[in-house]
Amino acid sequence: YIGQNSDQIYFDLSYKILPQLEVTLSSDYTRNGGFDDVRNQYQPPGEKFLYGKVRKIFRIGTDVKFKYLENVFINFEYDFYNVKDEDSQRTPDWQLGNNHFVSLRLFYGLDG
Repeated sequence: YIGQNSDQIYFDLSYKILPQLEVTLSSDYTRNGGFDDVRNQYQPPGEKFLYGKVRKIFRIGTDVKFKYLENVFINFEYDFYNVKDEDSQRTPDWQLGNNHFVSLRLFYGLDG
């Protein structure tokens, strides 16, 4: 959920290299405007789109899922984020700028 006064462009490409190995590349670009009472949008003259201070989030990542045994998977994920926010109160400092997130999981579940 990206919230009100926002838009997002999303891209996702998945490919099964082998029956038990799937690789996904995804990216998105999200813009979030200010937060006023949503009723203001319906009273003339209304709010313009992306009013207020804007946050911009660019993300690109990969997800590699390997089926180790029946219903047992190993999953590697990597995401790169670049976050810029004109509102210094909205986004914590540790989320601003360039960030890298890596995870490696072993899980039991259904394929799909």
